[in-house]
Amino acid sequence: MALSSQREGAPGLDSLPPELQQDTFSYLDGDDASLFAVIQVSKAFHNFCIGMLWRKSTRKRLDRILGSDRRQNYANLVYDLDLNHDPSSGLLDGIEFPSLNSLTFRGGPLTRSQFAAFVHSFPKLRCLRLHSLEKDIMDETFAWTGAPPAQLEELLLTGYVDYPFLTVGRSMIRNKFLEHCTGLRKLHLDGGEGLSAETLTQLSCRNSLEVLYIDGWLSDYVGGQLQAQLLFASSRPHPFPSIRTLSLQGLSSTVITLLSGAPSTLLDLGLKVDDDIHSICPTISSLPNLVRLSISFDFQRELLREDLDLISNLSKLEKCHIERREPEHLVDRSHIVFLDVPWLTDEYFESWIAKFPQMRDLCLALNKFTPITLTQSCLQSLIKSCPLLKKCQLLWEHDLDTWRSLGTLCFNKLEILHLGRVKDHDPDRSQVVINDIALRDVKMIRTLAPELKVLSIKSERLHERSLTVAFRAGT
Repeated sequence: MALSSQREGAPGLDSLPPELQQDTFSYLDGDDASLFAVIQVSKAFHNFCIGMLWRKSTRKRLDRILGSDRRQNYANLVYDLDLNHDPSSGLLDGIEFPSLNSLTFRGGPLTRSQFAAFVHSFPKLRCLRLHSLEKDIMDETFAWTGAPPAQLEELLLTGYVDYPFLTVGRSMIRNKFLEHCTGLRKLHLDGGEGLSAETLTQLSCRNSLEVLYIDGWLSDYVGGQLQAQLLFASSRPHPFPSIRTLSLQGLSSTVITLLSGAPSTLLDLGLKVDDDIHSICPTISSLPNLVRLSISFDFQRELLREDLDLISNLSKLEKCHIERREPEHLVDRSHIVFLDVPWLTDEYFESWIAKFPQMRDLCLALNKFTPITLTQSCLQSLIKSCPLLKKCQLLWEHDLDTWRSLGTLCFNKLEILHLGRVKDHDPDRSQVVINDIALRDVKMIRTLAPELKVLSIKSERLHERSLTVAFRAGT
């Protein structure tokens, strides 16, 4: 059947008001199969669907188009281009992308000059994502001071190859590059090492910046300099005036400086600290609009009851991750501080978790090395206080025999459950008995969480492996 712009005698979709067209298009939701199916309905559908199909494209998709004219025709529609390797080969030679707004590039054997010529050829580029590039290409990126850096709104520089430790010279080049990106709304940067206080101050004073991830350590020296500079930045008394998402690593003094006077716009906060966690909790508790919070602290540090009390002030939290980081590749565990947390009782947990009625994602990894005395009552509290919970990580030892007393209570929305350990009541049991108990426990867990899709246990003893295997077998 020949394609036509619309059925004869029927009104075309393109004759409808724009808002009704948009409502109709929204039902398609970008699904490729649906888009191909309705391309035949009308000219408006045809144009819209072709545009959606090619708005975000890849090298592989372009490679399937035969003929330079047809390839250029579709390249004109590309808004977001994802290239996995060298863009300088024959595929893109002579092809222009006049509408390109976003570019993602991962690795590839291209030269510095090829990279510079390639990126500078996009006059409307607003988003640049560079992953796993060789260090000479990163040097070219940081030395780039033309027009595009000033107009970039989103910049991701991650996974540098051989670039984890910046020399002083490279740090200065990178800092100058970031200072030229004056219109950034989102910045994700691997390697906080080498960031100067001046660069951080400039970033913190930008009204446009809404999302900042720094995956690298910010030194206390930079923190001290930053604090001094912010004291004299009278035009911007509070750092990050428009920030919505902030992720940092560093000493608590540096973190506190960057969080001081944080605006009410801050919704998502991720922190890694290696010194005293207690000093940052009062600052965190003063951010009442936080929706997502992740805190990771050193394994030699201790979390106190007062810290959790302060966090309980954040009643709007939908995500709360509090983790005591484990030492990596530590052979001699004699230096580990074994914590005792007798204050973390059923009664305390019940009163604490009741403060978070919107909680959807909870992770408590407070102490791997000593038992926590919480019982099935903590699950009762979770079920009653957090009806929206979808992901739960309680990384301590659990006695599943006590869970049976929960009766008809259940997590209606829980999809992911991570446990630290499961109590072994009889280590001398045979494998047959262990498997039978695992099947019984899986049945109980599925009754407790009927929507559960993932069950994992951090410890991997025999009875725990049997439990997770039995769960996966029944999924």
